[in-house]
Amino acid sequence: MMRGDDVEQVQTFLNQQGYDVTVDGILGPETAGAVRDYQEDKGLSVDGVVGPNTREEIKKDLGIEDVRHEIYFHDTEKVYWTDNTGKIIKSWQASDDIIGGKNREGETRESLPAGEYIATGYMTGINYGRAYGTGYIDTGDSRGRDIHGGGSRLTSKDEVAQDFVNKVGAYAPRQELLPTYGCIRMHNEDVEELCNLISDEGNNIPLHVSETIEINDDKIINYTQ
Repeated sequence: MMRGDDVEQVQTFLNQQGYDVTVDGILGPETAGAVRDYQEDKGLSVDGVVGPNTREEIKKDLGIEDVRHEIYFHDTEKVYWTDNTGKIIKSWQASDDIIGGKNREGETRESLPAGEYIATGYMTGINYGRAYGTGYIDTGDSRGRDIHGGGSRLTSKDEVAQDFVNKVGAYAPRQELLPTYGCIRMHNEDVEELCNLISDEGNNIPLHVSETIEINDDKIINYTQ
């Protein structure tokens, strides 16, 4: 589904082609009507939706490219969703606090290290259990240090189904961000939103985990790892 800057780009294009539409970033009836007129003129299926065929036709006419988004995380405990220039579109609270000790292989537990990853989002519902909550983002880390919600201490084993239905405990929209064994934890409703953004774009989104980050005018202009 198109959002924000993508919609404005299409609206601007339609205006340039002579289809009268307000450039406001809102995919409303006016924009859908202009898209239908464009589709009819181009001999496309007329449905008012900028699907793959319509998008490809627009690209042919003007060379419009899809905006590729990226994710950033650093130890100020924020996750950022940006466009491919670093412009911050959305940010969420997160925590990389860890439970000390060693893992099953005898390695000291550590948070997801600074580095480059590829993110894939999953809406998990109740399926991954109380420790992970309702959304899970696979980072590809070799030790399974990923991004998720939940918190096993917030819900007992006997109350999983009940708490999931009632959206409380480990399944509350904004549950307490308990320490993990190395993963990044987000509020359930936030990780769900991020999962949807990732999957809307076909997954495989670049994830930058950084030691420092520099932001100016709501844009990430530099980071170190």
